Parts: sequence; structure tokens; C-alpha cells
Amino acid sequence: MDFLSFLSSAIQSLAWPAAAVIIAILFAGPIKRLIPLLRKLKYKELELDFAEKLEKAEEDAEAAELPPTAPVALAAQEAGPESEERRLLIQLARSSPRAAIAEAWRQLEHDVRGALQQRGISVPPNVMRMLEVARKNEVLPERVMGLIADLRGLRNEAVHGLNFEIDVARAIEYIELVERIRATLPPRPVS
Repeated sequence: MDFLSFLSSAIQSLAWPAAAVIIAILFAGPIKRLIPLLRKLKYKELELDFAEKLEKAEEDAEAAELPPTAPVALAAQEAGPESEERRLLIQLARSSPRAAIAEAWRQLEHDVRGALQQRGISVPPNVMRMLEVARKNEVLPERVMGLIADLRGLRNEAVHGLNFEIDVARAIEYIELVERIRATLPPRPVS
């Protein structure tokens, strides 16, 4: 193989990778501006579709006829321990939407556990078993079990999902759905 044949072969081998790099550099700006507009992102086997799943969860909440929550602006002006929890969750959502979703789910778990204990029912350590025991003992209405499963999946995506961001508005929607479920639980005794 002479030098010109080698050079021709090398140019042919590098043409497509070089073109791909040039295209990526030229379109980097427009691609970055489109990423926040994505409603769906697929990364390997993981498909993240938080916004659509949240909308489905809201439809489930309406179908289950859950009580509505106060608008966010009003919640900041309310008084009382429950509204203080909500105010802190909203504040957390503004600084860390993922953390707010995780905390809202933790509060739901805590309330379900407390409602079971209040009735003298043994609480399993596994969350899924605990939710099933709550359903069987009518601590949680049957009509909210699908919604709870959806919210649990969304919480898992928020906590464990890679390469996507949750905006403040979606985190607040999640918090409000959790509050609607918490409102179906038996009232906590005043201490």
C-alpha cells in the first residue's frame, strides 16, 4: 500500500465520525434549548414520562372523588401544624423538587403507619405490605389504591431517575395529590 492509498483510506474511515462531531458542535445550542421542552425522555431501558404519569394520577384522584387541596398561595397564609407541613413542602419544592416529592411520600407512609397503629393493627416493615394491610383494614379506601401505586412509581422515578429534572410546578402537583390521599385517612388524635 502506497502513501496515497493509505491517506485515501484514512480519510474515508474518518469522514463519518468527523461529520457527526461537526454536526453535534453546530447544533449543540438548539439541542440544549429543546431539552427543557421534553415531556418524555428515554435512556437505555429506563423511560421517564413524569408529566404524563402525574396527569394520569390527577385524573385518578378526580375519579376517586378525593377532597381538593387549598391553592398554594392560600396555603402559605394558613395556620396550624398541617398547613405548616404543607408550607415547608412547598418551600422545599422550590429549592429541590425531587426532595419535596420524596418527603411528601414519606409523610404519606408515616400517616398510613400511624392510622394502622391507632387501630391497633400490626404494621409490616415493607411499604407495599403496609399499604395492602391498610386497604384490607379499610384505613385506605379501595378507590385510592391505584393512585397510590401511581404516586409510588412517580416517587421512585423522582428519587432514582437519571438525566431528567422535575420542575417546581410538577413537584407541587405531586404534593397536592399526596395531601388529597392523606385527607382520606382517619383523623389523627389531638395530643
